[in-house]
Amino acid sequence: MQADAPRSLAEVDLFAPGAQEHWYKAYAILHAEAPVQRLPGEGLSPGSDAFVLTKYADISRVVKDWERFPPTLSLLVAHIQASGEMPTHIPDLDAMIASIVTLRPDPELWRAHRKELTDPWVGPGCTRHAGMIASHVDALIAGMLAKARAGEPVDFVAAFARPLPQRVMASVLGFPMEDTRPAMTSATRAGSCSAFIGCS
Repeated sequence: MQADAPRSLAEVDLFAPGAQEHWYKAYAILHAEAPVQRLPGEGLSPGSDAFVLTKYADISRVVKDWERFPPTLSLLVAHIQASGEMPTHIPDLDAMIASIVTLRPDPELWRAHRKELTDPWVGPGCTRHAGMIASHVDALIAGMLAKARAGEPVDFVAAFARPLPQRVMASVLGFPMEDTRPAMTSATRAGSCSAFIGCS
């Protein structure tokens, strides 16, 4: 384990055992002295290098230029498309990759899909749900207070942390509240669709 935080650029090794304990100090050094750090021989293909970027402007430039800096997933998507096979017919291809090939195989569709999916939750559109979220919070807190006043034990996860995201998602998606399951299951633990009755 890396015992001490790095004090100079020469001591920065983001992938050394225990290095994660000192990432903040390491990134501060990289940001100031080597905003683009080359990792010789660590690239995807033999003989190629990898790079660590620590400045927003550099990161933004790279992620927005798919032609010059193609994401590794886009290379896989292009390979699948070139094969002419249906993604769902390729052995050992998970659902995430298959959905990317089908729904968002290029930068334009990727951005449109991401905006459509994230806008109601964390994008500019999420503020329109503030009142709805506050009402669910108030109702759940009122339920916990009622139990506490009655001398009953209160399980914060069961009474608040688990049902709040379920209720918010149900409201955004238009599901009736009675379709959310209060019981704890492996599916609800994973935050999956199966938290709602009728999903498989």
